[in-house]
Amino acid sequence: MPSKEIENYRYPIIETIAPHARIVYDPVKNLSAWIDLSETEKDFSTTVTLLNELNESQSFYVDIFCFTESGRRKIYKSPAKDAEYFIASKSDRRYELLKVMELGNGFLKLGKPRFKPDSLEMEGVDPIGWVRIRDDQGQLIFWIKYVDMC
Repeated sequence: MPSKEIENYRYPIIETIAPHARIVYDPVKNLSAWIDLSETEKDFSTTVTLLNELNESQSFYVDIFCFTESGRRKIYKSPAKDAEYFIASKSDRRYELLKVMELGNGFLKLGKPRFKPDSLEMEGVDPIGWVRIRDDQGQLIFWIKYVDMC
């Protein structure tokens, strides 16, 4: 009998009415659907993490470049659209692994993890700034990704 094994799929949940969750399955086209978590859990292990529960201790990272053709993203000094900002580029490896540190005013505060050189264990997160959660059209501008550090 074939195994039903799917690993590391991440879908933003934008609404819940137990036992259902409305997931975004195509953030570029802003397409979503309701799924029954109790049905899904019969065949798959599921974990629900709401946006306001994201924090630096979780095992995943944030990709801020996945929905930009330019490969560039504004990183603000504070959680406001009129705040000072700098441009981060996907080609700059410093922005590959980013952790959510805080949420506020439609923004995510992101930081770069700092690892112990001998064990690759994370010893802290250094803040880099804030990115918007949604663009002017209301679409998500980030995605959750899992990185196996082994």
